[in-house]
Amino acid sequence: MSIKVALLNEWMKKYFLPRLERESTRTEKCRLIASVERQEFEDDENAVKWRFCKFVGNKGFLLDKHKYQLEEFEATSLQKRILRQNPKLKDVLIGRREIRPELGEWKLTNELKIISEGGEAIVFSEEFGETLMALRVAVFDPFLFTKQFDAHHLKATMISHYKKALDKKHDEDFVVPIHENVIRNIVNIEIYEKGDDKCEDCLGWITIMEECDCDLREKLKNNNPTLEERKNIATGISAGLNYLEKIGINHHDKKPSNFLLIDVAGTPGFTGNEYFTFLFCEWITAWTLMYLPIDEKQRKYIDIIVKDCGVQNIHDEAHVISSIKKIISLENQPIELISDPNLIKTRNMSWNKDEMTRHGSVLDQKSSNLCVPISVTKLLRFAIEKDLGFDVTKNNFTMEQILTTLTMVVYPRSLAGMNLNPDKKEQEFQENDVETLLKRICEKTYLMESGWEIVRNLGSQKPTKSICKFEKVLLNENFSFTRPLTVTGAILFPNKIEPTFHQMTLVKIDNGEYVLENTQISDDHPAGKYNFVKLE
Repeated sequence: MSIKVALLNEWMKKYFLPRLERESTRTEKCRLIASVERQEFEDDENAVKWRFCKFVGNKGFLLDKHKYQLEEFEATSLQKRILRQNPKLKDVLIGRREIRPELGEWKLTNELKIISEGGEAIVFSEEFGETLMALRVAVFDPFLFTKQFDAHHLKATMISHYKKALDKKHDEDFVVPIHENVIRNIVNIEIYEKGDDKCEDCLGWITIMEECDCDLREKLKNNNPTLEERKNIATGISAGLNYLEKIGINHHDKKPSNFLLIDVAGTPGFTGNEYFTFLFCEWITAWTLMYLPIDEKQRKYIDIIVKDCGVQNIHDEAHVISSIKKIISLENQPIELISDPNLIKTRNMSWNKDEMTRHGSVLDQKSSNLCVPISVTKLLRFAIEKDLGFDVTKNNFTMEQILTTLTMVVYPRSLAGMNLNPDKKEQEFQENDVETLLKRICEKTYLMESGWEIVRNLGSQKPTKSICKFEKVLLNENFSFTRPLTVTGAILFPNKIEPTFHQMTLVKIDNGEYVLENTQISDDHPAGKYNFVKLE
């Protein structure tokens, strides 16, 4: 499809952009902090380390948690304008954690057809001539498209001006991925504030790309494709992923919703191979094989079912595609099927690695409902340090990294409320069953190692090979307290008939009183159960 830049800019300014309107609950200080987050750092590690910023004159300074200077930088035109209009932000330390969660929403007319909306971007369907295209709008500055925003200018880049990437040995400025199984981007449009003549700070971008029919998650869950269709999709996805890997692009989020389909062909786009499990297993069966802890007897029984479908090695993708005779299903079998709605209804992890750093303590949950995984993370980290004598300050054994692994890999949880652009619909699916999570940590599933083994392999230096187990104990005056425990507290608020339950960590018993490390009140906990984790 051919699009002229001049006509595109005119269409954007007169027709499309005026229809985009949103609200923001953030302040000019938030904008300033967000602008620092977007900038290029002298040292990439400073992107994680910085905790404070300070602007003096036309210079900006980044400082770590001890308020030691990390680097100095030239303020951008946007930062200078914010400081001119808000002089109280000059010559003062501004904490990275002072940025507010974004509670503003899009205010759009019915003329715009929304394909999808998430924490990172919103995608519209638009017609160019006789061709339907998808427009992905990503917002980096809180005030972009709001009434507080003054004016902007656009910088359009036509993908047709670039050559096809053939291998890893290329100049990234002059080649782009072009493959029949990779989504075609037609135009990338960068948005800058008016006056940013040097294009220092991109405030958002709009990508025009070919529109797809649906994503793989939607296809598998709702349309029940045939085995032959599934094979075609798998072949297409495999071809696209192989091409991306060949040119040096690694896909690190291979979940079904990140694969878009056009005429039933798999298209990776840019987004563990869990998609493959969903392709050749019935929907609930796929969740069960990945996340339900099983014993050896159950494993052997499932082996028989899988082999009866023609699959000798479920981890060999090429073998599965060529040999599978029917879709793998555990329905009507004497195997428990997973029934956690938080798994099967949502798997949206709108989060990035510094969100929790930005919010401060990992225990500051804001509007999230993660008291169970946070408590279990503390138990695991304590056990790694005390039982195995491992220095948890090294490698990736931080609270943040362990929590991320538990909630995104071991047993997926919604992080709604933890990220700065929360999906409010996710919170209703958040369950907090501590024993389910502990069991998953201690035991393998059919397709995955135990959660403990996954956590143990996070760093280049690993804790000693070991097993993890948990026990339930009855707390009484004779109980010998040697390690933190998770406890479920029942709290009866004034004017309430039913108690509210909340998972906490018991730190110590002081003069007969229980000292609890609280996180946040939440619902749906079984009362009166206490757990501790031990590594052997």
